[in-house]
Order: sequence, then structure tokens, then C-alpha cells
Amino acid sequence: MILYPMVMVVLVIESDILLILLWKKNTKANHLTENLPIVSVLVAARNEESNIALCLKSLINQNYPKEKLQILVGDDDSSDDTDIVAKKALGNYTFSEVIRITKSISHQ
Repeated sequence: MILYPMVMVVLVIESDILLILLWKKNTKANHLTENLPIVSVLVAARNEESNIALCLKSLINQNYPKEKLQILVGDDDSSDDTDIVAKKALGNYTFSEVIRITKSISHQ
């Protein structure tokens, strides 16, 4: 049995947008596209209407193969139009989704 360790990279960028990249590390040194790992980018955003489009366009325009990419935006109950701007920025890309989070969990 070959184990593929999970690799996680956390990037915190301007305006508290958090990107977490998760992928399985391939132990073989093969640079062919079909051997690249599937990468999920998770963007946690709250009230980022003025910043989210540029962030998402940058993710879309990088040169990682689109068939190996997933972009998920978690809109954390924003009071502005973060979700609308994010959906517009992502367009019709099938590898992306905006998830509106409205439920609050309190530990009080």
C-alpha cells in the first residue's frame, strides 16, 4: 500500500481572506498533467465585496489545469454583496461554487 500524504498550505491575504490549498502529494516525480493532484482552494470571505473579484480572478487565471482545480467560496453571512460579486467573478466555471453561510453556531 502506497501512502500519499496530505499537504496543506494556508495563505492569509489582504482583508482577512483566507485561502487553504489542499492536495495529495504525488510521490513520483512526474510532471505530466494527468499526474498532477486535484487542488481545492477554499476562500473564506465576509464582507469582501470590494476585494473578492480580484482574488478569484487571480485564482482562475493561474496556469494550473482547470480540470484539476476546484474553487470554493464560503461567504460567511456577509452584509454586503460578497456572494453576488463572487458568483459573477467565477462566471460559469464548473469547477467553482459559492456557498452562503447563514447559520451561526454559538458556544454560549
